[in-house]
Formats: sequence, C-alpha cells, structure tokens
Amino acid sequence: MCCFDFDGKLLLGDLKTQTLKEIFESSMFKKILKHHETVDFGESGLICENCDQRNSDKSDVMIYNSKYDISERVKKVSTTYSDINVTNN
Repeated sequence: MCCFDFDGKLLLGDLKTQTLKEIFESSMFKKILKHHETVDFGESGLICENCDQRNSDKSDVMIYNSKYDISERVKKVSTTYSDINVTNN
C-alpha cells in the first residue's frame, strides 16, 4: 500500500487469490482511504497516524510534507518515529 511500509503492516489482500476489485472493495482499503480523505488518523491504528509523508493538500502525490524538523527525524523510522537500531557489523 505504501512505500514507507517496509514491515508490510498495511496488508490489503493477496493477488494470488483475490482480484484488484476485491482488494479495492475490502474493508481495510476503505478504512485507509477514509482516513486519508478526511486527514483524521487519530486512533485509526494505522501506521499513517505518525507518518510525516502524508500529502495533506492533495496537490501532488509526491509532495514531501514533513511535520517534523530534520533533527527530530534523524535515525528514526519514518512511520513511527521510533529509534532505528544501528549495529556496526
């Protein structure tokens, strides 16, 4: 669903067993769409709640719209803003 969903948390369906129409008519897709259309993510349970890549004004899908200062984003996961665990192997 999202290129920032590197953990695959927004599972919409299975193209091996479902058509695109079935996936786009699924309750999960409708939930994600509703929250993006209303820009109301509070208590949604979606990774989108804390994402800084949301396009609030809908002018272009690729507009970078960070609600955080860069110093708050360094070494953080973009969807949760939890620390990235870095190991030197």
